[in-house]
Amino acid sequence: MSSVIINGSKLSGTICPPPSKSDSHRAIICASLALGTSYIHPISFSDDIIATINCMKSLGANILEYKNGLLITGLDYNEHKIHSNYSIKLNCNESASTLRFIIPIVAALGINSTFSGSGSLQNRTLTVYSDLLPKHGVNLIKKGILSLPLNVSGKLQGKNFYVPANISSQFISGLLFALPILENDSFIYITTNIESEPYLNMTIKTLSHFGIKIERKKYGFFVKGNQTYVSCNYQIERDWSQAAFFVAAGCIGSNIHLKDMDINSNQGDKEIINIARQFGANISIKDKNIFINANQLKGISIDVSQTPDLVPIIAVIASNANGTSKIFNASRLRLKESDRLMSISKSLKSIGANITEASDSIIIKGVKHFNDSVIDSFNDHRIAMAMSIAAIKTTKLIIKNSHCISKSYPNFFNDYNMLGGNTHVVNLGK
Repeated sequence: MSSVIINGSKLSGTICPPPSKSDSHRAIICASLALGTSYIHPISFSDDIIATINCMKSLGANILEYKNGLLITGLDYNEHKIHSNYSIKLNCNESASTLRFIIPIVAALGINSTFSGSGSLQNRTLTVYSDLLPKHGVNLIKKGILSLPLNVSGKLQGKNFYVPANISSQFISGLLFALPILENDSFIYITTNIESEPYLNMTIKTLSHFGIKIERKKYGFFVKGNQTYVSCNYQIERDWSQAAFFVAAGCIGSNIHLKDMDINSNQGDKEIINIARQFGANISIKDKNIFINANQLKGISIDVSQTPDLVPIIAVIASNANGTSKIFNASRLRLKESDRLMSISKSLKSIGANITEASDSIIIKGVKHFNDSVIDSFNDHRIAMAMSIAAIKTTKLIIKNSHCISKSYPNFFNDYNMLGGNTHVVNLGK
């Protein structure tokens, strides 16, 4: 447990955001399923990435730290076929990506596995899998009303999968990892509108690097069976989700220069650049360098169905803009590490923002300044980091339970201070 004390000051200077957490999950899983040894780099050892590494190790992949990255030798499928009576325990900590990506993989391998987790992950929905996988030879057994612990047994059978895509794209990504190693061909029929579609594009791109072909069709995805993952050297992109916090700092503070950012990335959260420009931010791009300069901001209306993780930091920008902003199609935010519509609204209200919360939206009227306050992070990394950016416009802000940033960006406060921030983390023990 810890609290961070932030003395408000503008941030300015040059920063290189950490490697993408989303890209890292996908690359580690693909390399762990590949023949031979892959080199994955660079890696930021956040709690979520450590969870994926440990789970793939438990399944039999050999993963070693090497030169700011990982050397990964893939697991032996035949070994698992011989020892089909194995029962493996997989602790996903608080990582929903780890849990939802790996469940279909163990089912495809026919490994009897028990998944556990901590914190909010125990309440994250798995209904897509519990409705779908038993129809394809997989048994899912949980105890009580929580999603975890969950026992997975049986052998996944390919064919036609009818999957809703309006809860989380992670369920479809999980199937895309697993179905290529089945004997039969499969087709994923998408039964709803796809939300967070850029993450599916990222999955397909990463799979292609490791020799797996996914065919996009009108109603979903065709996945040929009996494919083989092939090892490779894979460079992780920089993280647009984390860069978004410093884009916002540039919008409401001084000049920020982001290095090594791929504007052509498949990461959906690169949309923060277009969103910031809609607010009126002055942004220029040269090669992989992004320059953000403070400017007069105006309120906007924005559909966030494809970029839900950006909502907390968009709300911070909107609270500093002239006029009224509406952030809508955001109901899925209530199913994240916290109920993010509630937690960001309550947090910003605590420092003087003018916010009205609805079932799937928030309406924000910009204010001239923020007040000093003591707030809680709701044990949500994106709330803690978003409110740290909001602290720029306070004299002093204390955020309790700030340790939660280790889930995705353990060096956040170090980077924040490097740009001129003034933070002091107080360890309060357990």
